[in-house]
Amino acid sequence: MSSKSSKHGKGKIPPGIFVLVLLLLVVGMFAFFHLPTQEIRKSEMVLKNQLNSPIQADLFLELMNSGKNILSQGISGAEKAAENFKQATELSPGDLDAHLNLANALLLLGRIDEVLSQTSEALKLNSNAAAAHYISGCAYVRKGQFEEAVQSLQIAKQIDHTINAVSYQLGRAHQGLGQWQLAASEFEEVVQFDPGHPSAYYNLSQTYLRLDRREDAEQMLEKHQEVVAKNPLSSDPSVTEKCIYTEAIAPFLLEQPEKVGIEVKFVDATQSMLGANASAYSGPVGLLDVGHDDQLDLLLREKDQGFKLLMQQQGIFTSQGFPVPELPGATYHQCLIGDLQHQGSMRSGQQEDAILISDQGTQVFQISPNGMMSDSSLFARLAPLRAHQGRLTDFDITGKLDLIALNSTNRSLLFYRNEGTFSFRPEATQTNLPPGLSGVIDFLFEDWDGDDLPDLFVALESQPARLYLKQRGAPMKLAAACADWPQADAFAVGDLNNDLRMDVAFLTADDIRIHTQGAEAPVVLPLNGLHPSSLEMMDYDNDGWLDLLAFGGDAFRVWRNRGLEGFADVSESLGLNQLQMGDVQQIQKGDLDGDCDSDWILTLADQSIRILRNEGGNANTLMKVRMEGSRSNPSGIGVKLEVTTGGLRLMRTLHQLPFEIGLGKRTKADSIDPHWSDTITQVDYEIESCSSLVVFELEMPTGSCPYLYGWDGEQFRFITDLLGAAPLGLPVAEGVYIPADTEEIVWIGNESLFPPKDGHHVLQITEELREVLYLDEAKMMLVDHPVGTEVHSTSKLVPRPPFPEHKLRTFGHALPVASAERSDGKDVTAALRHIDSKMLSPVALQAPQLRGLAEPYSVELDFGHVDGEQPWALVMTGWLHFGGGMANMGASHHPELGFPFPTLEIRDANGAWQPVDITVGAPAGKTKTIIADLAGKLPTGKLHLKLSMAFEIHWDRIQLMQAVGEDNTQIHVVQPSHTDLHWRGFSPYEDLPWTQPLTPDYEQVHFSPNWLITPSGWCTRYGEVDDLIAKRDDALLLMNGGDELTLKFDSAQMPPRKSSMQREFFLMTSGWDKDADFHVAKGWTVGPLPWHGMNDQDYGNEPRPKQLNDEWIQSYNTRWIGEMTLRKNRRGKE
Repeated sequence: MSSKSSKHGKGKIPPGIFVLVLLLLVVGMFAFFHLPTQEIRKSEMVLKNQLNSPIQADLFLELMNSGKNILSQGISGAEKAAENFKQATELSPGDLDAHLNLANALLLLGRIDEVLSQTSEALKLNSNAAAAHYISGCAYVRKGQFEEAVQSLQIAKQIDHTINAVSYQLGRAHQGLGQWQLAASEFEEVVQFDPGHPSAYYNLSQTYLRLDRREDAEQMLEKHQEVVAKNPLSSDPSVTEKCIYTEAIAPFLLEQPEKVGIEVKFVDATQSMLGANASAYSGPVGLLDVGHDDQLDLLLREKDQGFKLLMQQQGIFTSQGFPVPELPGATYHQCLIGDLQHQGSMRSGQQEDAILISDQGTQVFQISPNGMMSDSSLFARLAPLRAHQGRLTDFDITGKLDLIALNSTNRSLLFYRNEGTFSFRPEATQTNLPPGLSGVIDFLFEDWDGDDLPDLFVALESQPARLYLKQRGAPMKLAAACADWPQADAFAVGDLNNDLRMDVAFLTADDIRIHTQGAEAPVVLPLNGLHPSSLEMMDYDNDGWLDLLAFGGDAFRVWRNRGLEGFADVSESLGLNQLQMGDVQQIQKGDLDGDCDSDWILTLADQSIRILRNEGGNANTLMKVRMEGSRSNPSGIGVKLEVTTGGLRLMRTLHQLPFEIGLGKRTKADSIDPHWSDTITQVDYEIESCSSLVVFELEMPTGSCPYLYGWDGEQFRFITDLLGAAPLGLPVAEGVYIPADTEEIVWIGNESLFPPKDGHHVLQITEELREVLYLDEAKMMLVDHPVGTEVHSTSKLVPRPPFPEHKLRTFGHALPVASAERSDGKDVTAALRHIDSKMLSPVALQAPQLRGLAEPYSVELDFGHVDGEQPWALVMTGWLHFGGGMANMGASHHPELGFPFPTLEIRDANGAWQPVDITVGAPAGKTKTIIADLAGKLPTGKLHLKLSMAFEIHWDRIQLMQAVGEDNTQIHVVQPSHTDLHWRGFSPYEDLPWTQPLTPDYEQVHFSPNWLITPSGWCTRYGEVDDLIAKRDDALLLMNGGDELTLKFDSAQMPPRKSSMQREFFLMTSGWDKDADFHVAKGWTVGPLPWHGMNDQDYGNEPRPKQLNDEWIQSYNTRWIGEMTLRKNRRGKE
């Protein structure tokens, strides 16, 4: 089904007429919707794992199947079906299908508020559930809440636009809002694909009357009467709601772990692994793979020696290098491992460091790839920190591991910001931590609400545990979910029931209480008089289900997770009762002997070490993962990994190294989706020989600029990006935003690169990133200029206002560089003489988390003898790698980073370099030519210039040219003769060297993006948008991710070119672009809308001027975009 879009009328329906129309509809204008025979769809893999026994599981299945059969009887069975489904949701509140089935039964019963309650729960479980959006839309239509109905139904249609009932209900919602043209488009679509739909014809006739199309209205009314004569009418609204989304769904159960499980024993291997000196070693323990050779190494203390690295060879650990002294009299609490200062390039250079926390101070060790260790505590500025506990997390979302520590005195949380130079700065004010929080016993960062942001869990002295949710653009807030949480001595967080949502287990004085998301009551495991002090989740048998370990004091117990059968105490069968552990303070897991199961390293109360070897766990599959972040923190700490293998689906978060995940009997992961700080990507991987899967964070841009393509005679050629100098709410530092230069002129091509297609020159502007384009104006500039000259735009990126006047200038008398040498001594003359994709690139880049920045470099340009009286300009073609909000904020924490924009110097008669007083600027994104006007600034004689910068700019050509008179250059401004806004999708990127701009491949398209959050709000409806982009008037075309704007320019209306001239095409645009980076002001919403003359530094707070004519908003901004990205049905492809 294809959508027909056109401009729609204004004004809302008068209340009296609206009531009359509704009355007619209710009395006799409904007819049965013809539903094609379709197989009952099975549930998505959202699981029934809150069920605690086989009896409950069987009852759940019985209720779901019985309710499904009863609901098929229609309204007569709806009451009983609702009772069954209500019980099913109580048994398994985390089951998506139970909520959808109950919502459908309630919709039949007309219990609308209850319907919306159930669809709300369903959408918490899966924001991509089209049925939940559709049922919500139907409920809102029945309530007369038409704006909410449009929002829900549009999302359902975005997921799959082939469901006719969605189009019909959406048409009714548009009717209710008085959006007559949009309503007509939906009803036209309905009758196109279902000519026997009587209600659609009637509604279409009424809509045509509103559009003053009386003849069409009479025809539709006649069609309605013809259909009604053949089919009986019904006043039941469920008749036209009926579709695949209102069918009851058969229950589905996740693949469960074996009831008994494989046989596993833990045996004491301390002596065999650590040798005769085992008793001399003490904790805290650090686990790391120093050489990245898939062999875990140990950081321990040796008596009278200090801290030492013990390198592993086939399960045997031997001392390496020189020891680092410990702090005198210190009681050590913890060893944290992570890459604190990534110094390599992407996919190389990752090296873990160590932080040792004690009551006498904090030590920081740098560890080299060869195993040498050095104490950098003073340089890291953490030496004075006396703490009881710490967590490494990228709390400020800048791609660096910060330290959150638990103060030893008042047990409050302290924030130490990683400045990226292996040094930390204590933050007292800009922490974003909950204020006044003290008496903390334990804390952890984990994403509870599924938005890929680190939320804060805290256990408190004499108070119930709390959960604080991290928010975009606001302080952390106390979550409602923790209202019934107990006071706890410890807790553990993880996905216990494999529903891809985090659960939490609390250790109380008498029991362990497991709170799974959506459950009304916790699962309780009695402690039977034991008094453990710590709680962990680990999958000891690799079956893919997290088990529970309680230890400390007089306890060391393990409960195996048996899925629907609940938890079973397996301590005795694991052999733990015979080991006489004593008071265990910490447990770390890792495959120490390389046999593909997780062994345990125990630190006891006296700091002594015990190693327990896992014997038998390798009967199931263990997947080892090493994360390497390029935009996220390099160690990937805090990154979630979503894994699907057969009938098993799970979510695991990397909190400490190593990262080991059990897969049960499966030897292959069907899909592995890492949730990086900014993107979600997919990796296919087959496990081989127990080796680690290295998951790289691919360079996948989420925000930058919209893309421009032009028809080249064979295909749409990527040209460049647009409005890179006009970001909205993009920070360069805390509270400081880049001022937007809202105008730009870019080169499209010449006649050979941009020929007509079917009588039109055709451009495509696409929004393929996690952002919104606010386009105010778009025009083509047709330029005829004398052969032998070049025309270039004055547009460029500059560090601050005033912005350049945007116009076209003509140049001739090109003077290529005679010789060019980069600052490292490399001859780059050939690279700069022609536009040929042979680039002058930076000598070295900064760490990948500082995307877009390079190590400072320069190029010396020798132009030979120059007549300084001529109007010279430096004409430079190249591209700039944009960094984005994360990179900008990360860079703002590096005090040593200098001014990144290019600067120009000239060599004087004495050979010294003197600054040239101009603003050089930079290309505003992908390949563009910029101008640095040197008229009146150059002496006559030998000319040597030096261009210095710290941006990642790749230059293709740099040459001097003389400005020539504009009298012979003819510029014609051409308005598009046709515009069309529509859905397209997202292009993958071509595989090109790093010196070339990241180039989208227009010939390929994906339906789903690689990110979770998208700017939400009302965007421009699809169809013709001539009026919005005709002139610069603050009436904006709003494009969201996946949208495409086609611009056609009538070739017949263009003047002929003289034979002495050559023709070039340029595009002039005006507007802004805003992406959903965590740091961008209001980046998660489409609004507030910008306007020319606004204060960039006060975006989101400055009130919109009343004198603006905003009538266009009601007419055009009628397409709702939800905050979560959607996975579109492939059958819904346009």
